Amino acid sequence: MGLVRSPEWRPPDDEQPPPRQRRRVPWKALLWVAAWCWAMALVPAVDHALGAGAGYVYLLLTVGVGVWRLERVGTGPYLRGLRDYQA
Repeated sequence: MGLVRSPEWRPPDDEQPPPRQRRRVPWKALLWVAAWCWAMALVPAVDHALGAGAGYVYLLLTVGVGVWRLERVGTGPYLRGLRDYQA
């Protein structure tokens, strides 16, 4: 196919521009962040109530859960790409 070089050429009138897509609020991610921040805010309370060792273990668990969630979010596109490649 060649290019149309006529000065009279116009695109068809029946084509409508695609509708604008609204951006969705990532509620699930926001809830995860809120829960993680709330758990981090409880670290001093756990430390005071149960002792320094328990507070430290709680801090490690809270940070571990946050990192685990970030790691799962990061590997999602990679795993979807592998699934597409195998198909």
